[in-house]
Amino acid sequence: MVHPVPRHHPRSDPSRGVRRDPHLHDRRLKVFGPIYVLTRGGPGNATLVPSYYAYSEFFQSQQVGYGATIATALTVLISIVAIVFIRAQFAAERKEQAL
Repeated sequence: MVHPVPRHHPRSDPSRGVRRDPHLHDRRLKVFGPIYVLTRGGPGNATLVPSYYAYSEFFQSQQVGYGATIATALTVLISIVAIVFIRAQFAAERKEQAL
């Protein structure tokens, strides 16, 4: 049985010299440190990241309901975005395999 030659996506084609960084997604998610160190959340609370704002409301302001609502909304939003990206990735892979 003859197997077809696998096709490479243009962005991941080794002959083009483009390499994917396996730790790139880790760096994208670690935005809290630089933002907080540079701005300390100010002016006011304008540059607080949502996860820290939820923590601040929950524990520092002792507004448990509000902090829990923010955390739940973030979880739902991140889950929806993740599902959309995963479905798009699977669709692209199926389309690529059909070629």
